[in-house]
Amino acid sequence: MISILGDLDYNVVFCDWLDVTYSPDENVIPELSQFLLSHDFVLDKKSSSDDKLIYRPLMVKEFGAIKIDITFRFVRISTSGAVLSFLRYHNLIPSYLYLLGQLPHRVTRLDLSLDIDKDFPPILQGLRRHYSDGMVSFSRKKQTSRTYLVTRDDGQESGTYYIGTTKSKISSRIYDKQLEYFEKRHYHIPTCTRYELVFKGGVTLKDAANGVPLFWKHSSVVLLNYMKPKNVPTWIDGSKYSGWTSEIEPNPPYVRLERILEDDSLLEAMELISSLLPNGRRILDGMISKKLDAMTSKRLAKSLLKSKLTLLDDCDGDITASKKADVSLDHLRQIASWQLRKLTNIIASVQLESGNS
Repeated sequence: MISILGDLDYNVVFCDWLDVTYSPDENVIPELSQFLLSHDFVLDKKSSSDDKLIYRPLMVKEFGAIKIDITFRFVRISTSGAVLSFLRYHNLIPSYLYLLGQLPHRVTRLDLSLDIDKDFPPILQGLRRHYSDGMVSFSRKKQTSRTYLVTRDDGQESGTYYIGTTKSKISSRIYDKQLEYFEKRHYHIPTCTRYELVFKGGVTLKDAANGVPLFWKHSSVVLLNYMKPKNVPTWIDGSKYSGWTSEIEPNPPYVRLERILEDDSLLEAMELISSLLPNGRRILDGMISKKLDAMTSKRLAKSLLKSKLTLLDDCDGDITASKKADVSLDHLRQIASWQLRKLTNIIASVQLESGNS
């Protein structure tokens, strides 16, 4: 596993991709938006649209994204491996999975990975010898294997060994992570081969939280000479249940504020605005106070609107389109509110610091 700092943690099974799908009429988009904005994510407005929302970590925007696809048939929340690494680094995985599990859902894709400190070319040769006919099986039905290879600077053939297709219920990728990392990010990491198992259905959020039992149930197909650890629990299929939750462990407000204040660009912007205008700090405080008052009014209006929609829904079930439009507008208001709250917190902290000095 590679952390957001580039550190390697070998021989640890971890979740490297997660798709969770909901009904279009019952999903966690409002709660998820609030959670992300309060934990240093920003909405990528250039990439987002009416039917797609994309959030990225504020400090490391190049590290993947959370993508929300909104259709008439379903809502799908996709979390990339890099974002999952970011959430693990900040101890947010339990809270994140707790939120995703609050409403009926299905885990429609789960990637589990394991990194080992072995070079890929010898592993590739072993896989080719073992599956000389190119056919590999995770169950009774065999699947074809294929490779994508390049010649490294040291003259060895390396790349990726694929099993199955994107439509397979279980598929796998075994590849030279060191080579892939350098090609994508021009950054050198130690020798590393990554084993990935991709599950399309039949899994739960519990498997995302702890993928060890599920991974080792199927890994013998690809981990030919790698010993299974002792005392690995037996995997239990929990996909027949509607969802899974864990005890939430939210970060305290002080920790969230501390992370906001780590963003030097916002502080520099505040300092610039204050220096450009006479009494700039006082003027800026007044402007933000007016915005906050307006935000409070909008929040009250939102609450009344929600109550009205609930009342209408009891009388007439055919208001789905209207409801969606209101939720979309409300989402934009919510984004603006969180941005204003960030600026207000920074101003308050700066004023407090000035007063203490």
